[in-house]
Amino acid sequence: MTFSKYLLSNPSDIELESEMQNKLCSLLFDCASNERLEFLSPLIRLTKVTKQSNSLSLWQIKFVNTCTQRCLSLRSDFIDSIRSLIDKRLKYSIDKNLLLNYLRGTLRLTQITPTLIEAIVFYDMPPFGSFASISDKLSFSELVIELKSKYCVPIPTIHLLHRLYFSSILKL
Repeated sequence: MTFSKYLLSNPSDIELESEMQNKLCSLLFDCASNERLEFLSPLIRLTKVTKQSNSLSLWQIKFVNTCTQRCLSLRSDFIDSIRSLIDKRLKYSIDKNLLLNYLRGTLRLTQITPTLIEAIVFYDMPPFGSFASISDKLSFSELVIELKSKYCVPIPTIHLLHRLYFSSILKL
């Protein structure tokens, strides 16, 4: 804040601006110290929303806050059982050839199904066409190492790829 702005502004405005600067510095420090700089932009947007008089944004923040509080209050075995049910449903309903075509980059837009989208989201699948750049001669363990290093593939995705690989559908 410049000297002229300081003299011409209301003391309450100076306090609010100082508080906002402190919040932003705190956010930046937390994101940088945890090596999560990708969180900085959404967090800055959230702090910006608090200054707006937009009820939709406030409802969305309230929804996220309520959801996280309720999720934290749920027992972890309940959440694990829900994940397990979703995994079983997707495992039997997903068209494995469509999923493989997505990973190879040969899937047409008209072939996309709601179940395929659910599997891509639930399993945090690598980007479209990610298998196209991987060698045909890799073993499954080499494939997993390659995917983890390139795309940070999570464990549930590795389990799904394992099922695909050993069911002889995945022939890279």
